[in-house]
Amino acid sequence: MKTSLYVSFPGNAREALEFYHEVFGGELDIITYGEQLDRGAQFPFDPPRDAVAHGTLTGPFTFGGGDDLQNNSSTLDRGVFGFTAEMESVEEGEQLIEKLTRGGGKVTMPFAKAPWGAHFGVVEDKFGLAWNISTGDGR
Repeated sequence: MKTSLYVSFPGNAREALEFYHEVFGGELDIITYGEQLDRGAQFPFDPPRDAVAHGTLTGPFTFGGGDDLQNNSSTLDRGVFGFTAEMESVEEGEQLIEKLTRGGGKVTMPFAKAPWGAHFGVVEDKFGLAWNISTGDGR
């Protein structure tokens, strides 16, 4: 089974997808509503031509998103979902935390040795997504 996540961003999908591309690498493909209209697509609303109809970041996981044209909030409701990234080492965990908090994110639980032996911490990126960072095996 292949699993991916799709997020309807509140009007900032391009910025968010480009941020995650910078953090995780991989390949980013973005299709705008204008490109779809030029190909003959029809929508039951009049979308902005430059809004993201669909974007996909393929790398260590698949992450997709587009602009939610009904929502004008600047962040997502992080209480709905979060991600867990299991890192090979404490150093890799610290590097990921630095990347995810760059530009307005914040640490909500410091990355430290947890009672179960792994290093664990939680950050919220500038788009409001929560990220659990763990070394997984106690290293």
